[in-house]
Amino acid sequence: MPNKVFNQRLELLSKEQIETIKEGAFQILEEVGFAYRHHGALRILEKNGATIDYKKEIARIPRDLIIECIKNSPKDYTMYSTSGATVNFGDGKLKATMCLEIQIVNYRNMERRTGKTEDCVRSIVVGNELENISIVSPFVVPSDVPASIADVRGYKILFTYSRKPGYHWIFSTESCKYILEMAKVVAGGEE
Repeated sequence: MPNKVFNQRLELLSKEQIETIKEGAFQILEEVGFAYRHHGALRILEKNGATIDYKKEIARIPRDLIIECIKNSPKDYTMYSTSGATVNFGDGKLKATMCLEIQIVNYRNMERRTGKTEDCVRSIVVGNELENISIVSPFVVPSDVPASIADVRGYKILFTYSRKPGYHWIFSTESCKYILEMAKVVAGGEE
């Protein structure tokens, strides 16, 4: 896929559609709730204003509590490496990352399948365009390469297509060496 395709601005959802999704999320969290199988966590939620059905292990969160939690969430954060080096993220906006999965669901035919390189590229392109996503990932582990090098492929895709900080899983110390070498090239050196 040519790089110029990935530099075009995508208009995924209108502001009205985003507000409809937010309103639906509030409604689900308030009225339907979500299952949580940890009674200690359910007690904490209840103590802070959630309605808990302990028998069904369902928590319902009032809108005001959700808004307060979002308001009080850190808008920036620091990631620490094992060597003590830090990387700071944030510009005053609430940040979110993309997940990393083994399988993906094709919603056109409702079939679950393992991820492929093409899915990784598409997810990074979408993540680049989502304002609320600050750290992107290939979203799935590519299964169209041997598992022992899927992490190297994931980072290659990430380094090639991402315009944002990103992450992927690392399979082994051996593949980590290759990933670090790619990172050095992308960064222009070790420093």
